Amino acid sequence: MDGETEKTSQPIPPLLQAKKRKLVLHLDLNNTILVSDAATGQGPGAALNSYLTTVAWGQFSESGEWRWLEDCLSVMPPSKDAISYYTQFGRCSDFVDTQLGKRFKDVHAHHMQLLEWEGEADKVFAQTGEDGKRYNWILPSFFYLVESLYKQGRRFSVILRTFGTDLPLVLQAVHSAFMGKHPHLPHLRSIPASIIGVFFSCFREQSSERSTRYFQVILNLEKLQFSILFERLQF
Repeated sequence: MDGETEKTSQPIPPLLQAKKRKLVLHLDLNNTILVSDAATGQGPGAALNSYLTTVAWGQFSESGEWRWLEDCLSVMPPSKDAISYYTQFGRCSDFVDTQLGKRFKDVHAHHMQLLEWEGEADKVFAQTGEDGKRYNWILPSFFYLVESLYKQGRRFSVILRTFGTDLPLVLQAVHSAFMGKHPHLPHLRSIPASIIGVFFSCFREQSSERSTRYFQVILNLEKLQFSILFERLQF
């Protein structure tokens, strides 16, 4: 019995872990890694206002008046009958200055403060807001995401997509950051993110001229060896 007990009490070798599948992240530019929109001419303040309309939830009362369900903003609706401001009224670039949206003015001010650029102005990574202050153009969290995935040893790709016109400048900025030229994140040069080609997700456009312009951008980017597909290669 003692021998059997000793035998069965020995630790069981862990099972061979299955190799993790490659992680492919599809990220939109505007209101995801950029808080601005060149296509609509929105600066960071207006872009943040527009985004807040999509995460503020309410509903109409029996008397037909709009009422907020809660003061907290959330990506997901707090209840099945919740309606986002955006769904009911559309995007609003001055949302927190309106009668309905003014209750979220402090939220807007707080996040604008978090977006502020520290130190000397940078033509690549900083932007000037409507108030004349300097703000981050590409959110630092995007670079932290790539850094975190690399440190985890994950095999991954990041695909950037946009309906707008910011793509060429974003590609140049991201490439510059991984060359160690971001003033706040010089250590990114240690991440071997390889630029391996061009991937572009086409959207159906009514204007053939716009589609042609996108196609020309792809060709130019290919010649410059920029890409919206960054892949950590395994050797």
